[in-house]
Parts: sequence; structure tokens; C-alpha cells
Amino acid sequence: MADTKDFLLEIGTEEMPSAPLINASKQLPKLVVKMLDEAGLSHGAVRVVSSPRRLAAIVEGVACATEAVNEVKRGPKAQIAFDADGNPTKAASGFARKCGIDASELTRKVAEDGNEYVFAEKNVPSAPAMPILSALGHDVIAAIEWPNYRSQRWGSEHETFVRPIRWICALLGTEVVPVSYADVTSGNTTRGHRVLAPGEHVVSEPAAYEQVLKDAFVLGAEAREAAIREGIAAIEAARPGSRVDTPKRIFDEVVNLCEWPTVLVGTFDEEFLRVPQEIICESMLSNQRYFPIFDAEGKLTREFVIVSNADPKVSDTVVAGNERVVRPRLDDAKFFFDEDLKHPMEDFVQRLGIVTFQEKLGTTLQ
Repeated sequence: MADTKDFLLEIGTEEMPSAPLINASKQLPKLVVKMLDEAGLSHGAVRVVSSPRRLAAIVEGVACATEAVNEVKRGPKAQIAFDADGNPTKAASGFARKCGIDASELTRKVAEDGNEYVFAEKNVPSAPAMPILSALGHDVIAAIEWPNYRSQRWGSEHETFVRPIRWICALLGTEVVPVSYADVTSGNTTRGHRVLAPGEHVVSEPAAYEQVLKDAFVLGAEAREAAIREGIAAIEAARPGSRVDTPKRIFDEVVNLCEWPTVLVGTFDEEFLRVPQEIICESMLSNQRYFPIFDAEGKLTREFVIVSNADPKVSDTVVAGNERVVRPRLDDAKFFFDEDLKHPMEDFVQRLGIVTFQEKLGTTLQ
């Protein structure tokens, strides 16, 4: 049994959009397991760590070498496998092909029953893990698919990724696994939060990776989600009976827009509460990724939740900036609502006559 060590492959990038990041996080462990199994490297569990700027797989107990293979398989009787001239028959060729060798490599032996059979012997020597993992690192990066998103190229290379790759951290135990992709070469460093811990941070071994990230103000997806939910729960507790609206699609996106989340509360002007709350909520959620706060009676309040990725020390500045941003958004929503009120409903019904449903089927009015 070969010795085992943990394996880390981290792909560091420019900020990735949420949807493809979630998709890639599902693909990554499957690709790693598939390629390890195909290479004959035994391994333990695989877990993924992701943030807007990184996609990483940590594999426990990867063998430092493949197991040597010594297999002997018995095939058909020799008189069936070869014709009178000693040439292999279809039976021999089919058996050899099934065993992954050429028919000329088949041997003849007399078995215990006294009959002569053909045998296929397969001897594959043990191979070290390092070159296998080096190729695997490149192939895993190249194999990740980005449905509905165009991959990008950077520099003079033709290899692509959803966003430009800036660093690769690849380790087998304490050793760097040489991985190259699109002119980026692997090392033993990761990068921290852009503001709170910029620059490179050394990863001594895969087991230390997540702690290094945490010390550099970067949390994994599960930890970020927990931190945001904890912050929202505290806001609701401070306002008895209140509820923060967190639609799953928007919430998942917000989780993937930050690496060190801080949950804050902003407010908008009272005048916007005269607009139907559905309009205000849609504008805040879809355009700004703010979460509306409802009171104990289910009515929309002036307050909304902001999830910041900035230094917590500047939270007041972050809140003020987001309050400035939300006003023109809500102004637009209010303007279009007020404009619509100037026309009777019948006018909108007739406008459906200029919207083609299908060329041969007519408009949405018909």
C-alpha cells in the first residue's frame, strides 16, 4: 500500500459570476474523482472551497504512487484461439482486445484440467503520483464547462477560463505540484481578501489551506452563508416580529459576491413607501441585491439589508454609499409607476395588439 498525502488544487481568478461559480463547484469534485480513478491513484474524500476569486479542491489521502498491476486472465482453449497455421482466430483477437493487449502477446499454458489455454498477462509497474497530478491539474482546469457563459482568453495564450486565472496553488503534502495553465505556473501561495489581506499567503500543506484563507479574511461558501444568515437573524431579533425577505436565487448570488461578509442595514426615503411594495422589492432585489425588511404586520419598511465585502471599519461609509445608490433606482421605479397611473387599464390592453405572440398565430391580444 503506497503512502498517502492530501492534495490541494486551487484555481485563483479575477472575480467569477455567481451562477457559473456554483456550477463549477459542482463539476470540480466529479472531475477530480474521475481523473484520479482513471489514473489509478487511490484517494479519500474530496471537498470544494470556493469564493468569487477562487475554486479549490482538497482531496484527502491521495496515494503517492499507483499500485503495480499484475493480472493473468485465462481465455479460450488454444485449439480455438489459433488455427492450424498458428494464426490467431477471431476468438483470440477478441479476448486480447478485451484485455487491452495485442493477440501476439497471448501465451499458451496447460491448465490444471489438462487442457491448453491462452492467457493474457498484464504487468503495469507502479508510477509516482507527482507527474500524474501535474497533468491532472491542467486537465481538470481545462475540462470545467461554462454553460451560458463565454470563456475568456488573456495574454498570448489560447487556453480559456470563465475569468482570467491569476494564480494556481497545487500541493501534494508539503510539495508543490507543477501545474501550468495559460502561462500561469503553480506555487504554494494563495491570495487573501483584496482589501483586508492583499497579496500572497503561503500554504504549508492542504490541511492548513482553509485556516490560511480565514486568517486572510476569506471564508468558504458554507461559512459565508452562515455568517450572512447569522447577521440577518440578529437584525430580525432587534426588530421583534420583523422579517427579512431572502429569495433563494438572490441570496445564493449575494453569498458569492463577497469573501468576508458584513451584514448592514440601510434606509430609503419615506416617499417610496407610497409605491406598491412589490415594485420596490423587485427593484432592490434584482438591481442592487438588497434584502427588504417587513414589519410584524407584513408591511414593507424603509429599511433594507446590505451585505458588504468591505472592511467592517468603514461600514458607515458603505451604508451611506448604498443609500445614495438606491434612491435613483427607486426614483425610476416610482416614475414609471406614476406614468402608468396616468392611463386607464384599457389602454394597456389595447397595446397588447402590437406585441406579436407568433408570426402565424397573431398578437398577445388575440
